[in-house]
Amino acid sequence: MTRPTSAIEHTSRRARALAAATATVRASYEVLNTFIDTYARNDIGFLNDGVVTDDLGSRSSNTPLPPSAALYELALGDCTGLDTLDVGSGRGGGAAVALGLGARRAVGVELAFAGASAALRENRGLAVNGDAHALGVREASIDVVTCVESSQFYSDLPAVLREIRRILRPNGRFGYADIFLASAFPAYTTTLVAAGFTIKGVNDVTTAAVAAFARRDLTREFHSPARAAIEQQIAGLTQLHRQLRSGRYCYVVIDARPGPPARHASPEVTRAAALVRLLAGASCRSSAARFTPLGTDHIDGR
Repeated sequence: MTRPTSAIEHTSRRARALAAATATVRASYEVLNTFIDTYARNDIGFLNDGVVTDDLGSRSSNTPLPPSAALYELALGDCTGLDTLDVGSGRGGGAAVALGLGARRAVGVELAFAGASAALRENRGLAVNGDAHALGVREASIDVVTCVESSQFYSDLPAVLREIRRILRPNGRFGYADIFLASAFPAYTTTLVAAGFTIKGVNDVTTAAVAAFARRDLTREFHSPARAAIEQQIAGLTQLHRQLRSGRYCYVVIDARPGPPARHASPEVTRAAALVRLLAGASCRSSAARFTPLGTDHIDGR
């Protein structure tokens, strides 16, 4: 008779699969950041798409922001005197926007070592090499959390959303911006609510994102030896924005607030989930040891 698989054993296998998937994403972004460091004509602080602010306006000034920064401004809202954290922070551009909007402290948690290094090098907030599945931040310690064009790469999105809910203060905000398959968008909102959020607003910025891409010339941002790779990237982005124009995909900024806590699982499942977090964060902690003396234990929001 086959012994039933326990929750711990099942989740251990799931954790190993999660760690492998995370390693693959990390490797791809290490390559991307190295490419930028090698070939970009000027430092690039953002890896996300953007929006044209002609019609959307700017909270911080009357001068239109660069498209990528404008998108972060929409996700962040007013940050005066607040502690902010950007999940999947790339090269730190979002943290820089938060500081420009008056944040008291702006933290970025980035999976790729090279991306977090670029953020530190350019003094874009406090950059930490870490994993969204296991942020290592104290409970109820952050006022505003953002996640911009990062969630599609998470192996366990519900777990990440619960982790974000855990670190938000009771009156905090979560600015969630991404490109969604339009037919699947209701499922994402359902997942948000199940993770313990209340959705306050949904801002469809698809038209503004398509306009921003139309105005961008990536070939001018990189030196000529990178031309072939950039043209391949442009081809992929062009296809994506064609899907945005067709309505198959949508670009949405969600304003979510902490709501009723997510339902508690059984003690065994809770222990298994803790194991997932432990294994998911292990490789990031080893990277952080060679990266910066500021590990995630230093982020307490105080």
